Amino acid sequence: MKLAMALENEGTEPVIIYGHKSVRMLISILACLFANRAYVPVDLYLPVERINKIINQTKN
Repeated sequence: MKLAMALENEGTEPVIIYGHKSVRMLISILACLFANRAYVPVDLYLPVERINKIINQTKN
């Protein structure tokens, strides 16, 4: 719940969730849902260029 409350107080941009099938990734997704924030899951195994492109596309 602390993470969800922190996300509610931080901007409106989508949250980038970087990871791969971990408990922390699941917790982050649930926190985004509770905070009514969009999220973009990014896999650890993507090339750096692709990750940077995803990050740039999600900025308002």
